[in-house]
Amino acid sequence: MGQALVQALLLGRLEGLPEEVIFLYARTGMIHLFSASGFHMAAALQLSWACQWILQKFWKRLPWLEFLLAISFMAFLGYATDWSSPMVRAFAFSSILALARLWEIRASRDWVFLLSLLCSALLGRGSLLSFFLSALGMAGILYVQPRNLWTLALAPWAATLPLTIWHFHLFSLSAPLWNLLLGTLISWTVLPLALLQLFLQTLGLGSAYLAAACNGLMVFFTSVLEEGDAWLGGSYWVNPLPWIICSGLFLAGLYKKRKVLWPCALVLPLLWPEPRLAMLDVGQGDALFFRTAGGGRMLMDVGPPPRPGRVARASQQLEKMGIAGIDHLLLSHLDLDHRGGLSSLLARHRVGTLWLREEVLPQAGNILLEAEAAKVPIRFFPETPPGLQCWLAPFGSANDSSPLCLADLKRGDRLLLTGDMSATTENYFLSTLRPFPHARFLKVAHHGSKGSSLPTFLAAARAEWALVSAGRKNRYRHPAQETLTRLKQTGLRVSRTDLEGSVLFY
Repeated sequence: MGQALVQALLLGRLEGLPEEVIFLYARTGMIHLFSASGFHMAAALQLSWACQWILQKFWKRLPWLEFLLAISFMAFLGYATDWSSPMVRAFAFSSILALARLWEIRASRDWVFLLSLLCSALLGRGSLLSFFLSALGMAGILYVQPRNLWTLALAPWAATLPLTIWHFHLFSLSAPLWNLLLGTLISWTVLPLALLQLFLQTLGLGSAYLAAACNGLMVFFTSVLEEGDAWLGGSYWVNPLPWIICSGLFLAGLYKKRKVLWPCALVLPLLWPEPRLAMLDVGQGDALFFRTAGGGRMLMDVGPPPRPGRVARASQQLEKMGIAGIDHLLLSHLDLDHRGGLSSLLARHRVGTLWLREEVLPQAGNILLEAEAAKVPIRFFPETPPGLQCWLAPFGSANDSSPLCLADLKRGDRLLLTGDMSATTENYFLSTLRPFPHARFLKVAHHGSKGSSLPTFLAAARAEWALVSAGRKNRYRHPAQETLTRLKQTGLRVSRTDLEGSVLFY
């Protein structure tokens, strides 16, 4: 993994890095190290300054030669990293400062900032998000004018915080500390050595010892970051909406000179309610979050797998709601549209216990390995966590192995969970359960398939609200029109993720 880490550090390429490592650097505010930008230009300047010191030590100081060395090192690095948008911006920023130093003039920060942004907009390649993140980080350094390492680490973090919360839903309280400690160490040790190795390799003079040293150092720093993050924490998923309102109240208090609004702005995100029930929009799949009367956070199924290099939609939806941990993760069965997002969820969220049916263990090899790697214990139905009751049908097929579960929600409401069970399983439970469990909310079986949701089953459940999880314009044409007709004839109010997105109840 050391070589992949060094490649990510040097060239901004994340291929070959496990998702949990990428997320480790993201949640600690260190992911910018893999974006080939300002830190890299600083390291290139360090190499040029080292050459200048050697030149001055044995000959004399030549300002123009110093400038050309600095530009050459930075241009080489830009070429090696394929001139990404952050790299163009950092190159313009560093070149303007180097030119000002050569001419012994004090560069105007407004002009440095505007020219850097202009060069990046005209010449750089990259996303609009990357552009704004880099621009805000550079503005933090230029306009705060840090006087020590601590403020140098704090300024860009504070400047990019609103956009980070809005887009990534992530707030890292420990990011300035990690940037100050490990970020500085990596930029002063590994990065210059890796750049030197890259330069020598280009000349055909690469050193295996130098490469091994870079790889070993990156693995060591990553292990320190992992252990430190596990001990210190400080990273939180946050719902961006209360933070936007919070910022508005704070600015209003500043503008109107009413300090009484400031405490309200600080308290609001802490008091913002968390949904007690949420049918997550995961496309053609299932993922349902709910909180039991005892306060436990539970998730039934995790939706389909994400595209390569992407995050599972179940994880994304939880992050938007600011939910970092799940006490109990339940898998109704092992179809890919119900358990495909498991590895992504385990990498990005704390999970207390994983629940599944014991009979599916022969097909659950990957799930067992992923749970073991994440140190998540596994337990089996029909045993259940507090606030939940489940019954099993004697069927081994994937869909019909889904348990029927009844959850006691906050405020006295109840939720009936059906997985992907068919009419066969529904008839089994109708004939064996006395009395039949009823609930206000019903998770409609099998995405609203016409082979589920019998009229007798719907009548026995006595629900008021039907929740249908299906993908927009899915190839199975779920939910079926026959099922929707039966739901309406029973008097149920229907909510569908294919039409409404995630359905949340507070």
